[in-house]
Amino acid sequence: MALIKKKELSTGVSGEYWKIHQLTIINDICYISLALYLNKAARLANKDIISAQNFTFDTGFAAADMDLKNPVKIGYEKIKANIDFADALND
Repeated sequence: MALIKKKELSTGVSGEYWKIHQLTIINDICYISLALYLNKAARLANKDIISAQNFTFDTGFAAADMDLKNPVKIGYEKIKANIDFADALND
């Protein structure tokens, strides 16, 4: 799973493929690093990320919430609830 949303960086470089790079849950708080790649082909070719954006969520990741659930999927859902990613497409 990933998100597709174009972003132009301050350097003028643009990317469009966002993938959760790291997800850590500590004491029911979820820390997510979302990596930006040039495009899906760059990600599949193991190219380096061009930027990253970090998120912290304090709801929905308690141990009781995780039974039979995928924390990465929940992470993408929460990121899409953010105004900056509300129009992102799922991949």
